[in-house]
Amino acid sequence: MGRQKGTVAIESDKGWLRLRWRVAGKRYAYALGLPDNKTNRKIAEARANQIYLDVLSGNFDGTLVKYKPTGQTELEPEKPKTDSPTIADLFDRFVAHKAKEIDPRTLRRYHTITRQLKEFFRDRIVTELNASSAEEFQQFLIADGNAETVRRKIQLLKACWQWHELDAAIWESLPKLRTPPQEAPKPFTKEEVALILGGFKRDRYYSHYYPYVKFLLGTGVRIGEAQGLTWGRISDDCTVVEVFETWTDRQRKPPKNNKSRQFRVSQETAELLRSIRPNDPSPDSFVFLTLEGHPINEHNFRGRAWKEILDKVDVPYRKPYNCRATFTSHCLMSGMNPLLVAQLTGHDVAVLFEHYAAYIGSSPEIPDLF
Repeated sequence: MGRQKGTVAIESDKGWLRLRWRVAGKRYAYALGLPDNKTNRKIAEARANQIYLDVLSGNFDGTLVKYKPTGQTELEPEKPKTDSPTIADLFDRFVAHKAKEIDPRTLRRYHTITRQLKEFFRDRIVTELNASSAEEFQQFLIADGNAETVRRKIQLLKACWQWHELDAAIWESLPKLRTPPQEAPKPFTKEEVALILGGFKRDRYYSHYYPYVKFLLGTGVRIGEAQGLTWGRISDDCTVVEVFETWTDRQRKPPKNNKSRQFRVSQETAELLRSIRPNDPSPDSFVFLTLEGHPINEHNFRGRAWKEILDKVDVPYRKPYNCRATFTSHCLMSGMNPLLVAQLTGHDVAVLFEHYAAYIGSSPEIPDLF
């Protein structure tokens, strides 16, 4: 069209069609919502011609309502021809596959990545992913998490691409993130342990959990292992305990690394177990239950009983899981063989030496050398 009255220009804005024109000194712009291709250009020309004729005849609708599609009676917009799924959908397929072999807590982390992919990439398809956008997504993740968490998410995206037999180099070539050193465990002192146990034992509402807390501190088992302990896994005289399964997210599951272990408890712990043992317990019944007789829920216990007792006895807050670090560190400080401690707690030996080196023997001290 020329520059006469009512001229309507067809433009491409970032690959999407838009109309621009001027009427009575006022400028108008109308996004058609159609990708720029040959078929959709014909639709744009028809819409532009309608506006042009209305301006000339004095029938132009300044609200533009008249020019909005009411059911696409002209040509159907041409959709991009591709079999490529969106980036988020690709990962969602990977999640559906992994759901058969991972626990619900881990599955929730996978779904978080799907949500973040949708938020960042929206409907962009896999073939549109490039090194620049992958790095931008990594920065997007950093804004919402620490470097170690982001590193794990990128590793999962790499695994997703490999599972789909796609080139994972785009994730492998991302800039390396500097991961801060893992914070050393802060075990409870003997004085703090005494305060915590005393707080539970004397509390009007939460004394029921005293045996559970004392067992955690006296054995160093993981939270899920204590919650999943059944009477059938404890010897008749309560001196030997077998960690055979865990209870997390309302499900019985194998212990970490699918490895069960047995150990002999202290005399004090054995007496504790005998004091709470029913006369004829079912082998499959849990040892530690709520006051109402239900399996212990880690989140409820931590948010209510545990937090309230630590507040009452004025012990700086650490999660119940810190009972495990407390048992491990005090065993090592007492001079127990680290290999034996690892056998009791189910730690990987290398992990034990890495995180509890300060408690093995004594902390290293530099002598006067010169």
